[in-house]
Amino acid sequence: MDEALRETLGDEITHAFEELTNLTPGTEDYERAVNSACKMYSTMVEDIKIEENLRIEGEASDKDATQKEKELKSKNIEKLIDVGLGVLKFAASTAFTTAWLKTVLTYEKENVVTTKIFGPLMKFILPKNMD
Repeated sequence: MDEALRETLGDEITHAFEELTNLTPGTEDYERAVNSACKMYSTMVEDIKIEENLRIEGEASDKDATQKEKELKSKNIEKLIDVGLGVLKFAASTAFTTAWLKTVLTYEKENVVTTKIFGPLMKFILPKNMD
């Protein structure tokens, strides 16, 4: 309910209860005035309850949305870290393997180190013109 309308209703309720002082209790006019004032007051209280419930629901909805957003950001960061670590592991292992093979191939080419393992394998790895 609009604030101006609520204020007008409050003024009407106040006026209705003031009118009761001019009426004789127990008469039909008195009963109608009491019922009218009570209905207006009940209407205003119900409207306040509805607005308060809507405000509370809105706050709860905002909190839920904020919580979901935080959880989503957290999950996205975790995924990004997982992907980054996977790429880093792949790059590091590739770099290490490349450097190791380069060193081994250099030694084998110069016949500096010949092992039982790499000797037979080098026949398959090295090009034919390097023998």
